[in-house]
Amino acid sequence: MRTGIGRTVYLFALLLVAASCSAAVRLAHGNTAWIVAKASSDLDRRTAGWLVGYVNAVLGKKPVIVSRLAAVPPGSPAFLLLHGQDRAPVECRPPAGSPEAFCISNGSAAGHPVIVLRGTTGRGLKRAVQRLIIASRQEEGALSFPALAFSEKPWIPQREWSLCPWTPQHVRGVFVNPYADNRMNVWVFSDAQLASYADMLDWFGFSGVQLIENSYG
Repeated sequence: MRTGIGRTVYLFALLLVAASCSAAVRLAHGNTAWIVAKASSDLDRRTAGWLVGYVNAVLGKKPVIVSRLAAVPPGSPAFLLLHGQDRAPVECRPPAGSPEAFCISNGSAAGHPVIVLRGTTGRGLKRAVQRLIIASRQEEGALSFPALAFSEKPWIPQREWSLCPWTPQHVRGVFVNPYADNRMNVWVFSDAQLASYADMLDWFGFSGVQLIENSYG
């Protein structure tokens, strides 16, 4: 038996859980997902393409991109891809001081459950989409997104990875190993492999590459 104070705390906790659950977005397999985006650059188009490709792979149906929320069917959930200067229908403010800053918020706008992704620039919007995909959950017959409230920026302005042009056969310049595994030799990568490699490092959060002369560089 709960006391009066215990019942009050218990009911308050239930309300918090219900509020959190109501902010989640769940997309059923085979249903159309809607993305509201105004692609003003190649980066914007690639960013929207990443979200389209991921949702399509999980739900088995390609999302539709529209330029206005009014074009989304009544009551349907929507992703809103915004830049810093765009007006957001729910509270979402990226931190200042970085072109890669972004925010993500759940809410409701014009009768639609929405997930707002807002970047200070196109680079920030790209990071927001990456963060959203990582936060998603692939469930039985659905793709779900929990209640989200992110407002982030890189704590290091420039994050570089180094590419050493030393081939696997040359072991620290001491001797040559003719049996070395060439699968990690970037010099024999195809264009598609190089693009995938750069995309992988980008997802890790790197924003630049540093070329060095040899294994001692």
